[in-house]
Amino acid sequence: MSLTANCIFPDTPNDQKCSYTPGLLTERNSIDPNFLVPTRISQTAQPGKIVQPETLAFMERPGFQGGTNTQPIGLELYFPNAGAFPGNTQSQKTQIEREEENHYTVSTTMSRIRQVVKANDTEAVIGRTIHGFTTFFDDKNRGLNTAIQGVGQILPDIIPDLKGSENPVNSKINRYLFLAPNNTRLPGNSLTIYSAGVGRAKSLTPDITSLSQVPKGSYHSIWLGLSPIIDRSINQGRTFYDPTSPQVATTNSGGEGGENSNVEFTSAINQDTFSTASLQNFYVQVYLQFLEQDANLVQESIYQEKTNYYPHLSLAGNWTGSQDLFRYYTGAIASEKIKFYLGFDYTISTVNGWKFRTGGIGYINPDRDYYSQIFGNATKTFRISKNANFTLSTFFNYAIDRDTKIGSVVSNSPASALAARARLNWRIASVGVTYYFGDILPNSFEDRLLLEFIIRPLPNFAFSSYVAPIDQTSSPSPYGASVTWKLKNKYNSPTLSLNWQNQKHNYADDPFGNQIILNDNTFTVIFRVGK
Repeated sequence: MSLTANCIFPDTPNDQKCSYTPGLLTERNSIDPNFLVPTRISQTAQPGKIVQPETLAFMERPGFQGGTNTQPIGLELYFPNAGAFPGNTQSQKTQIEREEENHYTVSTTMSRIRQVVKANDTEAVIGRTIHGFTTFFDDKNRGLNTAIQGVGQILPDIIPDLKGSENPVNSKINRYLFLAPNNTRLPGNSLTIYSAGVGRAKSLTPDITSLSQVPKGSYHSIWLGLSPIIDRSINQGRTFYDPTSPQVATTNSGGEGGENSNVEFTSAINQDTFSTASLQNFYVQVYLQFLEQDANLVQESIYQEKTNYYPHLSLAGNWTGSQDLFRYYTGAIASEKIKFYLGFDYTISTVNGWKFRTGGIGYINPDRDYYSQIFGNATKTFRISKNANFTLSTFFNYAIDRDTKIGSVVSNSPASALAARARLNWRIASVGVTYYFGDILPNSFEDRLLLEFIIRPLPNFAFSSYVAPIDQTSSPSPYGASVTWKLKNKYNSPTLSLNWQNQKHNYADDPFGNQIILNDNTFTVIFRVGK
């Protein structure tokens, strides 16, 4: 658009024509390639400038003429993206792509274990010491972790104390002396630097005639190691428009003329207003063109997890008997926010086949991996025949204070569960069904029905599969399978495992009401040596 008329500005002659609009021009090479908006608009002329006769003559040609090369006049603005709405002529659906990258670091671990057993005529004791050293090739806390592991190597071996006696040693050592150390809770997914504990149990005597009369064994230990802390972040990646068609003019409107034409125009510049109603010998150009173009709005969201290992000190112990087990554990993880915790669990079995377990753990400074929870289960086994049994069980886990934020983004991830399970074991085959009840416990998994099948045709070969006909979780896994092959049927023989899992990721609905679901198939190969 442009407006010229007889000059009324100070120090300008009335018989000359002046411009009553500024000269503004969109620089076409400044269009942002991501959002298709101009980043620079040049001012080519000031309002109030005298317009040369050759410029006036050129501007009166049909169509918009923005002055001449030597004297640009008027506004010529171009906005490729003045607004958008969902969908285009090519599609009314949202497409989503998911890419996962895993970066690993190499680590090596060397451990040595020493176990000392002493016995006298009434009882036996056990001392177990573990020294371990792990080296990470890429570790945020390499200096601190290396120093602590170095100190751990010089910590003493545990030699249990037991008084001698004049009577001969009782060789009938209580089996719970050895089960109690194995029942001690160790921090999950952690690496041991130093572990030292002492166990004690009364030895068997002739007056013990039933399993329930066997004395309990106890074990109490200190554990020093490294535990993983996962730092999570959600960041907005690149966002941009990807044009998929040329621009098409949908509306062309405008015109031009002077005093004898049906044209009205008002130009407001700062505090001054100029109107064709009060200007003489004016000439106006006004042209608008609306454009439409198909494009895809591409938005990238990057979710990142980074695992670092931090020093972890724990005290744990248990009392192990023929029908019950009580464990306690407490400790602290020296992460950026130190995590203190205290927990216990209790398991009891009855003579008629029932088994109950309950417990809880509480954390200070909980996060998405270490959080306070209460848990429990009940199991009943029915013996059908020599080669078959049937098991019914139910279990729950109530997550109390699991962190629901990743940075500043609220990301609820279910951690509570209430479920019932049944399993039939017959010879080499096993069939199980599990149902998860949703919306009963806070922050709970949704309804899910899981059917499992396992067959073991050889002692060292197993095939398992599962299918979930009902799965209302946000990332359901409708089916999967795995094959496990132990290369030799010995305790520490190498094991090869091939796994396949189908996973669906539900990203809610798009603006058109279509459900956005991404289907992934994940294949995993694991080769493990030793238990």
